[in-house]
Amino acid sequence: MEKKNIVITGATGLLGSYLLPLLTADNDVWAISQNPPEGDSSVSWIRYDLSGELDGLRDHLPEQIDAVVHLAQSPHFREFPQRAGHVFQVNVASTQFLLQEAAERGCRHFVNASTGGVYDSAATPFVEDDVRVTGKTIGFYPASKQCGELLVNAYGGLFNVVNLRFFFIYGRGQSESMLIPRLVHSVQNGLPITLQGNDGLSLNPVHASDASKAVIAALELEGTHSLNVAGEDVVTLRKVGELIGISLGKTPEFDARQDQQAPSMEADITRMCQCLGRPQKGISEGLADYCNYYLEVKAN
Repeated sequence: MEKKNIVITGATGLLGSYLLPLLTADNDVWAISQNPPEGDSSVSWIRYDLSGELDGLRDHLPEQIDAVVHLAQSPHFREFPQRAGHVFQVNVASTQFLLQEAAERGCRHFVNASTGGVYDSAATPFVEDDVRVTGKTIGFYPASKQCGELLVNAYGGLFNVVNLRFFFIYGRGQSESMLIPRLVHSVQNGLPITLQGNDGLSLNPVHASDASKAVIAALELEGTHSLNVAGEDVVTLRKVGELIGISLGKTPEFDARQDQQAPSMEADITRMCQCLGRPQKGISEGLADYCNYYLEVKAN
């Protein structure tokens, strides 16, 4: 099989760290990162900040681009409105820049990382064709991701495009500020997990190993697609805390706010299973693996 030139952003993030070994096995990879690692010769690293001026990036890209995997996200997604410009630059402006460069360099596939947050809240699982952006229930970060999706789709007549709406990716190496690491920290340290209602949010998180395989499969799709990427197991936040407690040998503490209604962030994965493959790592196995990692890191 002929090697492809693949450009990836966000390669040093959680999903990128799982994805890179899969990409570099059979392709030549250019990875754009503000802080590339030292000593990784399997990748052509491009040191560049996507939140700044982008024209200077052109000279660092390969002349021929066969595929782009755009995973980058602003770390300031919680800082609205103070860092709204940073979020917009990474989620919208850099998306447009890469789409245009892809079009001019012979690209065949463009895979864009979006978020399940583009959906308005609902009592039933989110399905791909049911995106209602009213501005009333989504924040600035998912709104910017929805803008990115629209730009990606606009290039669908030039090459194959896929927007992947990820739901709560987790796994070894994840930032401690994200949901699952924060829950593990709380259980380990005897801190209460706040629940809306008795059981809290319902969700189906996806392990990074399954999310990375979904990206690889997306690079083979023809046409224009928007697909949920989530796990098979639907759990409540209480159940997640209990599973973490089992792995850590701790009894989780909960603060159930009975006067509040528990939201749902469950994704329908019918299309994911059809187009990208069924997720393989169940929530119990995935959480146990992360808890082991967490204890290893704390021990060192």
